[in-house]
Amino acid sequence: MRPKQIWDTLSHLFTLDGEEEPERAPGPSASERGPADEDEPATVFPENGYPEKLPQLHHQMIGQQLYQYSLARFLVVAGIVGGTLFARYAVGVGNLDVSGLLTLAFCLLVYNLAVFAFVRRYRDMVITPAMRRLLVGVMNATILLDYGFLTVTLWLAGGTQSPFKVFYIFHVILACFLLPKRMAYAHAALGYLMFAGLVAGEWLGWIHAHYPVGAVASLAPIQGRYAVTVLAAQGIGVAVTLYFVVGLTQRLRRGEAELLRANEEIRRFSEMQRSYLHLAIHDVKAPVGAAQTFLNNLEEGLAEPLGPKQAAMIEGAQRRLSGLSQLLRDFEVLAALDTVELDRQEQVPHPAEMVRNVVRDNQDLAQMHHHELRAEIPGDLPPIPGIERLLSECVSNLLTNAIKYTPDGGKITVRAVPRGSWIRFEVQDNGIGIGPADQKRLFRDFVRIRRKDTGLPTRAGSGLGLSIVRRIAEMHGGRAGVQSELNKGSTFFIELPLL
Repeated sequence: MRPKQIWDTLSHLFTLDGEEEPERAPGPSASERGPADEDEPATVFPENGYPEKLPQLHHQMIGQQLYQYSLARFLVVAGIVGGTLFARYAVGVGNLDVSGLLTLAFCLLVYNLAVFAFVRRYRDMVITPAMRRLLVGVMNATILLDYGFLTVTLWLAGGTQSPFKVFYIFHVILACFLLPKRMAYAHAALGYLMFAGLVAGEWLGWIHAHYPVGAVASLAPIQGRYAVTVLAAQGIGVAVTLYFVVGLTQRLRRGEAELLRANEEIRRFSEMQRSYLHLAIHDVKAPVGAAQTFLNNLEEGLAEPLGPKQAAMIEGAQRRLSGLSQLLRDFEVLAALDTVELDRQEQVPHPAEMVRNVVRDNQDLAQMHHHELRAEIPGDLPPIPGIERLLSECVSNLLTNAIKYTPDGGKITVRAVPRGSWIRFEVQDNGIGIGPADQKRLFRDFVRIRRKDTGLPTRAGSGLGLSIVRRIAEMHGGRAGVQSELNKGSTFFIELPLL
């Protein structure tokens, strides 16, 4: 049988792990989805609109659901034991079958220990189809057994007059969330039949009723009218609960499917965008490098001596190409930030050595502008988790900005300051400063602050530098910021968590 036929068959029987499928708008066609990824199979959106990955997602969650359900059952055991002892010895409820309830709690504990020991291995495991069938069987069996334990608990705690009848509704809700719609209906029907058997057994005298004094309204055997009323009320409660909760879970799962569809489309678009960016950078870098080489040769006079106008034109072209090279470099860093391989490159950089390297690499640029550049680094800085080349890019970006936007002869200080479980990298200058309104925009994409009253030459740039700094800091679990005052200087910083 072909995969699509299998899907259609399963969709007809059990949609989203068993629920019936309402009418859906058709999913996007193959041409709308774009070419398939060669390295990773694309998510398929069948005609009914649900992606194939969604059932797989629910399959993977079944082990965790069983594990959490088993943990909750331990709380139920504690509730039975504590409630029984409290009712008997604190409240003074008489004619309460304490030994029967404690024996029931012990049996439930032993049964749950076996379930817990079995399902805990599957809570974080990748579930295969065979495992899923096994776990679905375990879930069905445990829910049925729980209905049985609940029925016996009611028999021991007041029977049809027990105030704990409401827990049947709780089990119906639980089945609706854990199981497909048809299975939830089946379990609700079986639970109701168990309750009806308890009512019939008490009414006809087949079951000896336990009526704890103080826990039930009447100690007299139930009459036919009461039995019919209880069955009708419980039936209506179960039916209404099924109707609303099943409808809610269907809407939640449809919403989950739509979210998964949107996330898949965003992921595919992001991959296409990243691939195009890599290709564009690669194709542009080569001619830019060649043009810079040719212009350098012309400046050196390798062809023939240049006149003043020619030299000025070449200098302008070199400046524009330098700005384009910086833009390509910024785009390369942005493309790297979107790469899933970054997690595999995480190292443990030493902050002191990293800052010293950045200061040394930019010392010549600072001397060209007659700046006093120094580093203030404590000798006992702890290591930080991260990607060294990106963190170095962060600090270097802040430093080159300080060099460019500080009038010649300024003072620039680079610091690494430990602050509890964090470390703060600072670049302080006594340059032109930034106004409060501009500070709020600084770390956005393509934002450049232009001031004509500084006396500094216009600087070429993409407006991506500080945006890259912010993204790198956030990717490492930190943040970036600035403290500045007009004409008094700025302190740009990033804060990162320590190991």
